[in-house]
Amino acid sequence: MQTADEKIINVQEIEPRMRHQTIFNVFNTLNEGEHLIIHNNHDPMPVYYQLMNLRGNIFSWEYLQKGPEWWDIKVTRRVPLVPTEREDDVILDIPSIEPQQKHALIFNVFENVRPGDSFIIHNNHDPKPVYYQLQAMHGDVFTWEYLQEGPEWWDIRVTKKDGADTDSQNAGNK
Repeated sequence: MQTADEKIINVQEIEPRMRHQTIFNVFNTLNEGEHLIIHNNHDPMPVYYQLMNLRGNIFSWEYLQKGPEWWDIKVTRRVPLVPTEREDDVILDIPSIEPQQKHALIFNVFENVRPGDSFIIHNNHDPKPVYYQLQAMHGDVFTWEYLQEGPEWWDIRVTKKDGADTDSQNAGNK
């Protein structure tokens, strides 16, 4: 049941070229702790990635219903996950990601971050295997800094080193 102030976006009622922008516009009106619901006829995971790219450090993504006919996702503007985060930090809230997409998301964000920039992995266990995978894929082109080491949360700042060219590093490792 929808309350008077609840924001539900029925994506199928919006002109296709305006769907994602409408979601972003409504999200931008939310205060901390407020949420919107995306109601769609398929999993809107591309919206997640776009929103992560645009506003990575200030939302959570919770599936309320997962198909087969309808997907309902609660997107909440949140208070910072990481005590040491900066306003412009991109934070990957790994526990909220589907298991089969967790590592792919981390690798995709790493590949798209510019040299000198960073992102934070927020996880409920030490993601050290990701460190070794990044090392094997790209070589010594990043730093791995623990901001918080359990017991409940692990926060790691991954910074792509200045001058790092992951394509040439990767080619050199083949």
